[in-house]
Parts: sequence; structure tokens; C-alpha cells
Amino acid sequence: LDAMLADPKLDDAALSLLIDHVGGPAADLLAKVANEGSDLPRRRRAVAALVDLEEEKRVDRVSLDMLELRKAATCEEKRDWVEKLRNLGDVRALPTLRGLRARRMGPISWGGTNIGCMKQELTDAIAELDKKSGHPAERHTRRGR
Repeated sequence: LDAMLADPKLDDAALSLLIDHVGGPAADLLAKVANEGSDLPRRRRAVAALVDLEEEKRVDRVSLDMLELRKAATCEEKRDWVEKLRNLGDVRALPTLRGLRARRMGPISWGGTNIGCMKQELTDAIAELDKKSGHPAERHTRRGR
């Protein structure tokens, strides 16, 4: 089943087999699916199965929530995931949170995403996790000031 999960042609069938017929003995494989990869629907199915098996503690919530944030379509959805990551309090989320902001060089900016609805929430989440990481908060200063 592990090899089938790695095969794109068989992965959905293998996951269904694990969930529908193997159950508890498949918790290790379900945890692997729940915590790895970028296929969000597949990871969600594995998480739901682990919850049904009362094995939710095997889910890496930070990793899953970072993927949810990256895949969220609207600023409002992203804001909800930013808050969830902040509440988890895990510094592994810092690079993902920082990646939401655009990079600036003078008047030019690139990258980032629309954060108009969550500027303060994003800033607060980054500052809080920076404090937990033991690193000084990132400073955004303008030259000449």
C-alpha cells in the first residue's frame, strides 16, 4: 500500500482502501499521507480518517495549516489561516507567514499576495512568533529616516 500511495495512478485507490478497509492498522500510512505532500484534498481525507480513528494527535497541524494558507483563494480565507497558525504558536510557520508579504526595493514591490484585509493580523502573528523564536522581531525601516 505504501508503494501504491506513491504512484499517482493508484494513490486515490490506495487511500480509499486504507480508509475503508484497513482502518486502525493503517494509522502510520494515513499519518504519512496527512503530513506530506501538496495535494490538499488528499491530505484532508487522511486527516479525517485519523480523526475517525481517534488518532488526530498524529496530524502535524502546522504543516497542514501552512498548506491550507498557501492554497486559500481569498484574503479573508488567508486571514483565517494566519490566525490559526498564530494560535498554534509554532515558529515553523514564520517563513510561510513572511512569504505573504511583498518584497520591496524602493518604489518597486514584487511577490507576496493580497493582504489588504489582514495587514495587522499578519504583522501581529509574525511579531508573536518572532518573540517565541527568540529572534528579534523583523524591522521594516526606510532608508534616510
